[in-house]
Amino acid sequence: MRFPGSALSDIPVGVRIAVPLGPKGGSFVGTLTGGNGRPGAVPTQIYAFTVPSGVNDLALTLTVPDSGYGLTGFLVDPNGSVLDSASNTANLGEGETALELLRASPQAGAWKLLLQENQASGNETSIQFSASIAFDAAR
Repeated sequence: MRFPGSALSDIPVGVRIAVPLGPKGGSFVGTLTGGNGRPGAVPTQIYAFTVPSGVNDLALTLTVPDSGYGLTGFLVDPNGSVLDSASNTANLGEGETALELLRASPQAGAWKLLLQENQASGNETSIQFSASIAFDAAR
């Protein structure tokens, strides 16, 4: 792909990380590496997981240790539709350390979490996150 005004070509590469889950869900960790400091650079990571049939609800929670590290998560169903989104950035510019995505009666099949890094706090060049996916946890 060649961008106007550029002598260099870029090839977009997507990586999807498979998350192994049990009958009640599971947890995973990852590392976010931030952008390149230029506006418009929004690194995205994709995590794939399978929802078994007969699940009543799905809850995905993701936490980072730095509330200044802005993230947006998108919960994508097997048909490719975004069914929930959440951000850890508050309206007043103050962030939270967690975001949560929920879905009642999720369709069985291959789901995805698209995780976009909106902004880094400037305190680090990478940061670890932890996430959990729970099935049938709603009361």
